[in-house]
Amino acid sequence: MTKRPAKTRIFLRDDDVGSWTPALAQFVACFRDHGLPVSYQVIPALLTDEAAGHLQALHAEQPNLCEFGQHGLAHEMTIAGKHLTYEFGHERDLATQQRVIAKGKAIMEAKLGSAFAGTVFTPPRHRFDGNTVRALHAEGFKVLSAAAYTDPLRRLVYGIGRCLRLGTLGNRGITYHPGLRPEAPLQELSIAVAVDNGAPVRREVGDVLAGITRARQHSNAVGLMFHHQAWASPEGTEFLGCLAKGLQSLPDCEFVLLSSLAQSAA
Repeated sequence: MTKRPAKTRIFLRDDDVGSWTPALAQFVACFRDHGLPVSYQVIPALLTDEAAGHLQALHAEQPNLCEFGQHGLAHEMTIAGKHLTYEFGHERDLATQQRVIAKGKAIMEAKLGSAFAGTVFTPPRHRFDGNTVRALHAEGFKVLSAAAYTDPLRRLVYGIGRCLRLGTLGNRGITYHPGLRPEAPLQELSIAVAVDNGAPVRREVGDVLAGITRARQHSNAVGLMFHHQAWASPEGTEFLGCLAKGLQSLPDCEFVLLSSLAQSAA
């Protein structure tokens, strides 16, 4: 008798939440109307009061369809006069990284209240080092969400890095998805499929579904990354609706929030 394969657990992650824009409103409505849960990653320094109000209302109405993770503090920093669009890595020491994380967490708590669980953290541009992980643990976070791509080259690098018990190469993470990080006991739950990289892009639903199929060969926990602003056009809105229907058609899959996946994987 052939054993039925376990269901693949899929999470959807939307990054760079700040202002309540038409693009964000459309993105939220699309996945809410299709009953698909989304883990929204919020940039604390950019979170407006208007957006916070909408997010709190969304969580109060349908807490099973949304959660809010912390996406750095400002998604930028200046080091030695150079402007960078990430905030964590070897450029900053442990104490500085923890201060930045704590400042962002305080904003999230003040603006989102009980809707913010303080569980999930996504470092901007997936850049971090061992001190980032240790600082997150000290601040009470439970989940680090970065990237765990499944192309052959990255899988080779990840495999070598894990054998050497490395956490990062420079500011690039060696993935331990869906397990515990080596630097501190944080669960890593990272995306394998980038639906976009922040800028408007033309995608085919079939290509995204094929990416999920490839990722399922390596893990039964698969994450998709979105940036709602990339889908602001009418064509983008249409694509998201078609993709949502395509996701619902995938066999042997269930859609979960990052925090729920962490609990089931613990």
